[in-house]
Parts: sequence; structure tokens; C-alpha cells
Amino acid sequence: MPQYKVTIDQVGYRLDKFLLSKIKNISRARIQKNIKAGLYTVNGKIVPPHYFLKSGDVIVTQAFLSASEAGRSGKSKKIKPKCLSYKIQIMAETNDYLVINKPVGLLVHPTQTKTEVTLVDWLIKKYPVIKKVYDHENKLGILRPGIVHRLDRDVSGLMVIAKTQPMFDALKNQFKQRIIKKEYLALVHGVFNLNEGKIERAIARSKKTGLMVALTGVSQFGKEAITEFEVVKRFKNYTLLKIKLLTGRTHQIRVHLKSIGHSIVGDKLYQTRDVRLKKGKIAIENIFLYSAGLGFNDLENNWQEFKFKEPKWWQEFLRNLKS
Repeated sequence: MPQYKVTIDQVGYRLDKFLLSKIKNISRARIQKNIKAGLYTVNGKIVPPHYFLKSGDVIVTQAFLSASEAGRSGKSKKIKPKCLSYKIQIMAETNDYLVINKPVGLLVHPTQTKTEVTLVDWLIKKYPVIKKVYDHENKLGILRPGIVHRLDRDVSGLMVIAKTQPMFDALKNQFKQRIIKKEYLALVHGVFNLNEGKIERAIARSKKTGLMVALTGVSQFGKEAITEFEVVKRFKNYTLLKIKLLTGRTHQIRVHLKSIGHSIVGDKLYQTRDVRLKKGKIAIENIFLYSAGLGFNDLENNWQEFKFKEPKWWQEFLRNLKS
């Protein structure tokens, strides 16, 4: 990421004016929005646009930039919108929302560490007006237009995207009140004894590994996380589960299932120790977790519900398993 070290002759400059002189093809208003969103930092910290530079300050830019944002910085020729090569199936569309089947491998929105093309780039290209639809209470909202919830890069399935601000606000409120229905299917290692159950363990980020971990017992750290599961079918050494999320924490399903000794098949980040050490493992490219069901109220308060069948590669794998 480009960075600048403030010299003696640059001391006292306003941050926004300084960046305007350094970054081509971008307006001062856009720079100010990016500063407020944390795109440009000083000494690793978010500061206001009117911050006055000091000698030795280090300004880092381009964090969080999406392909569309990079295009406004004069870099559009260098970035090919690979997201357009993904088959993004539209399951339903109205003037207010869009329900899609997100493919495996596609990142939903840009992050601090990944600036590749994303689902957001596809949305902006197909629906330019969606740039105005975002969470105005979140400083990173402008980077996630239309996005009310997300799926991990390696997870496929149903997502709802808001096309208007009223729909965005309505969906956000439904997620907050746990009205939204989100169901997943997951194939996990091991055989479940229980037919159904609930995992209630707070989730926090490990300072040691950077991955999410489920906390056991009462803890003042971490965020509340609740996952319900129901056995769909048992196989030899595997179990197919229907998962219902009551909260939406980062990697929640993957972390919770690992915490009870049943990591998801194909999950390379969250594996139980016995799976990591197992010899003669089957080479599996994709994680066996996908968003199979989604339900929400539209702006007329009518319930909308969508279902999606297992991808073909799922079906082929399951056919070869022994019950």
C-alpha cells in the first residue's frame, strides 16, 4: 500500500489537502469520506480530515479499496473485474431487494487486508444507484453498499442485498431483532449422538493466531453467539446438519462446530486436532457449508422465503459416502 512520510516542509498541512496533492483523479470530498472511513491512516490511526501533519507522521493509503474505488484513483486499467467471471445467479429481484446465490471463492466486500475485486464491484457495475445504499451508522458502510450480511469467501448460497435505503434499514432492523431466517447445511466430521441441539458460546478473536475462538464458561470477553443444529442424515464418519443462526458472528458456524469436536469437512482454518492428524485424508477443495435457506419481511411486511438445493459437487460427494 502506498505510504508517505511527512517531512519538515510538509508539517502543518491538513491531511485532506496533502492527500489531494498526492492522489490523482480523486476529489477532495471523496478523500474526506475515505479518511473518515479509515481508508487513509496516520501512524496506524484514524484521524479527521482536518488533522494537521507533524514531522515523521506516516500516512498509509489504499487500505480497503475496492476495484471500483481503485478505478477512481486512476488504476482501473490495472484491475480486471474477475468477479464478472463468476456465475452470480439471481434468485429473486424487486425494486427494493435482490436475492442471489453467491458462488464459492468470491469475496463479498473489500477488507483491510484484501483489495481484490468483490461482490460489491459486481453490484456497483450492475446497479450503480446501490452506491447510495449503506449503513450510515458505520464508518465502513460506504465500502459495503447494499450489503446487510455476508458469507465467507469459501461459502456459497443465498444472500439478500438491499437496493434501496428503506429496504436496507428494514433488513438491518430484522437482523438486529433476529427476525431474519438463515439456514445452512453443513457436513461435519464425526457422528452426532444428539438429533438436535444448541451451541451457546461467546466468540472472540485469538490474539495468538488471529482466528476466532469459542469461549467456554462465563467470560467478559467475546460476543454472544448462538447456533442451533439438527441432524439431517448420518453417514459413516460424517454427519449432515441443518444449521440455524440466531446471531451473526464472524466464522460463527465453523468456530462453534469445531468447539464441540465436529469441524466442517473441507474447512482448512478450523479443524479439530484429530482431523489435522488423520492420515490418508480425502483431498477436498471446498468447504462443505452453504446458505440453504433465507427468509425476511419485505417493505409491505410480507414474508419472503427462499430455498436452495445443494451444489452439484455436494451431491456427488454425498452419493459416495456410506450410511
